[in-house]
Amino acid sequence: FSFSVYYRGAATLEALRQKIGQETFLRILRRWVSEHLYGNVTTEQFIELAEQESGQDLDRFFFIWLYRPGKPRGW
Repeated sequence: FSFSVYYRGAATLEALRQKIGQETFLRILRRWVSEHLYGNVTTEQFIELAEQESGQDLDRFFFIWLYRPGKPRGW
């Protein structure tokens, strides 16, 4: 496996926390766990929740961090 398999997810979450703030980020994580405990979910569902809780359009952010090849700038 490559770097992205092990580190990209964690780096994405940290970048999201920096973008939307600690309070909103923690609210997203708590809601995510409470609504999906023992269930199956998708990345798209997480993105939808993050946008809903933050009130921001995060499509470009997640494209850069999850779908664009290569390491995002600044990391």
